[in-house]
Amino acid sequence: FFALASITASASPAFASDFDIRVSPDDVHLNYNYYESDSVLLLGGGYLFKDEDNEPNLNITNINVMASDRTAMANMPTTISLGMELSYVDQGPFEGGGAGLGGSVVVNLPDLPGLSVEAQAFYAPKILAIKDSESFRRAHFQVNYRIIRNADVSAGVRYINTELKNDEDHTFESGGYLGLRISF
Repeated sequence: FFALASITASASPAFASDFDIRVSPDDVHLNYNYYESDSVLLLGGGYLFKDEDNEPNLNITNINVMASDRTAMANMPTTISLGMELSYVDQGPFEGGGAGLGGSVVVNLPDLPGLSVEAQAFYAPKILAIKDSESFRRAHFQVNYRIIRNADVSAGVRYINTELKNDEDHTFESGGYLGLRISF
């Protein structure tokens, strides 16, 4: 994960990136995004660790490849990203995940300077699910507040779920978190 960050950061002098950390009482999610300033290609990767009391610990690794650009929705500055997220889940005997299709929307609220809302969702149907997963879903919604030019704090909720090969649903994570994003 950190090797990807250092390789992409040294690949081009005209780049931008951000690093997110999202925490709840029993998990931590680290995420890194890289994009060149003259391109609409966004590359990213992340890792979520959840300390489970009665189950094996949860480890989720993801890689994102998306097209991303700015637009406007109802005269509000908006960034839309569409693409794929490859997620690998390891929780004891369970291994699964998938190549989810989806994206994200970030809407800046001009009447409330510094405030934005963000939604992200990815879905991997049976054909794109791997190992023990029959399908895989991952989503989050958060509110961001820009503290300084290159740092946001956030509060949100996330949902990570898979349908197993035996038609059972298993939710890995469903709940709130607090976060910090640093842009550089």
